[in-house]
Amino acid sequence: MNEIINAVQPAVASAATLILTAVISAVGAKLVALINRRKEKVVAEIGAAEYNRKLGIAKQVWGAVDEYFRITPNVQKTVDTASGKFAEMMCKALPGITTDEIKQMQAVVAGEVNAGRAALTATVPEQDVVATAEAVTLPADTVTTTA
Repeated sequence: MNEIINAVQPAVASAATLILTAVISAVGAKLVALINRRKEKVVAEIGAAEYNRKLGIAKQVWGAVDEYFRITPNVQKTVDTASGKFAEMMCKALPGITTDEIKQMQAVVAGEVNAGRAALTATVPEQDVVATAEAVTLPADTVTTTA
């Protein structure tokens, strides 16, 4: 009996070592994958938080640009001047921001601000325009004629 145990013992030890190595390897691979997924999740959360921070600043800058053009009557507000002022103020507020990020933030904020304005710029059927124009009466002193 001892001879059989002595003969089988090295084979059992080798098999146990192989099985244990395989289990440790599989568990290790799963742990590494889990750690990588958690790391990606944390990076994504940090990215989202940073994006939301920049978006909040962009909204404040948008409001400041609107206020600047409202209280500065001698500056003509055009799309180019407003965009330039927005970019200038964003660079001051977020040093190191790229031109692409500024454009993206401006587009996002403009989309949010102008979301409710679609009804104002929607096309109106011609008969409605004529009916509205006929319903409007102006005081005589505001009407000017050219000779």
